[in-house]
Amino acid sequence: MLVVDDQNDVLDVVTRILEFHSFQVLAASSPSQAIRIATEYEGDIHLLLTDIVMEEMSGPDLAVELTSLRPRMHSMFMSGYADGKVLGSDQSRHFIEKPFMPSALVARVRRVLFETPPAPAPERAPACHATVETGVPPRRKTPERTPRSAKDSAEKL
Repeated sequence: MLVVDDQNDVLDVVTRILEFHSFQVLAASSPSQAIRIATEYEGDIHLLLTDIVMEEMSGPDLAVELTSLRPRMHSMFMSGYADGKVLGSDQSRHFIEKPFMPSALVARVRRVLFETPPAPAPERAPACHATVETGVPPRRKTPERTPRSAKDSAEKL
């Protein structure tokens, strides 16, 4: 999971809570750092948990940017300044208002990950087409593993 918040204290607390509950967390203190991580990290990123209000780029704009790179990634938003009404109706159910209890954060993350079906994988263009169009070879596809249970999945995040 990729957690993004431009307030380092909040980022640290959220990261610690999630790691304590066995989630694997990649932390970014800015949208540009999050984009770099999402671009360079070779493993799966199942969830983007981002603040809505940040100086460099809004959380919803960051989610659009990152889901274009990783279409199967879920997005969840948090904010102390705005409620879920600023998001679209589909996204508002993936919102948690700061401050929140650790148990509420973990419960919401699990609900987003395990009760919400991921977006369907986009059809990939043939390798030769991608190379000709962009000049960059397509990203190597990593084999997907099917977890034995929801607990196994949570431990791998």
